[in-house]
Amino acid sequence: MPVPDPNLRFHRHPHGAHREFGHYTGPHRPMAAHDQRQLDLILHSPGGTLPATQAIVRALRGRYAHIRVFVPQRAMSAAAMLACAADLIILGGFASLSPTNPLVVVPTMGGSVMVPAQAVVDERNELLLRLRSPEGTGEDLMALVSQPPGLFHDARHIISESSLTLGGWIDSYSRSPDAPEVTTSQHIADQISSYYQHLGHGSVITLDDLQRYGLNVDHMNNHPDVQELCMTTFHAAQVAFMLTDAVKVVRCHLDAPGSQQAP
Repeated sequence: MPVPDPNLRFHRHPHGAHREFGHYTGPHRPMAAHDQRQLDLILHSPGGTLPATQAIVRALRGRYAHIRVFVPQRAMSAAAMLACAADLIILGGFASLSPTNPLVVVPTMGGSVMVPAQAVVDERNELLLRLRSPEGTGEDLMALVSQPPGLFHDARHIISESSLTLGGWIDSYSRSPDAPEVTTSQHIADQISSYYQHLGHGSVITLDDLQRYGLNVDHMNNHPDVQELCMTTFHAAQVAFMLTDAVKVVRCHLDAPGSQQAP
């Protein structure tokens, strides 16, 4: 059984959470009067770091009043967090998100590996419990002191910040208006980010799962006006990056002859 961390405390105002900038939360809350622009974002990504995701969300939510995220295949880890900062998440027929529990880099004799932050916290607590009992051994002590300095505290911090940041974004943007009132946005975030609820960091979270959690999600079949365009763009980008030397494609939909320059 996992050992809960008695020292874990969540920050009240995590960096990058929804309190730092203006936000739009749908028709039941006021929209910023200075910006009515909308964005459709196709998202397919294995994830990334929390600071980078916070910066992207801050930039997008500061510019667009309403955002729809289209997931044609997979939005994993930090990309799943980014999806939850949209007003509506639209998934393809076989698309999914993944758990958002954070990973940390752990140096080993064979090189650095990515390990769930909660696993680092649990392992340290289990070692401490064994060392305080008659069953403790010298091997337990060596395992404890061999942990890199600061790793345990960094792991606790990233768990706290990622969970509270995700809860803030869900509260501001992606929480379904049909979600039960007793289901808080932070509870939804905890379900998506739970280290214990999912088999692994790459586990599949389906549209049905997200609806059950209380997120504002929809199937791409219900948006035929953009479904073909979305999937064509996604597959074209996949082919371009897999079969050519392309590293970036930049194309503005406003650069056709006679169109106005983008602001």
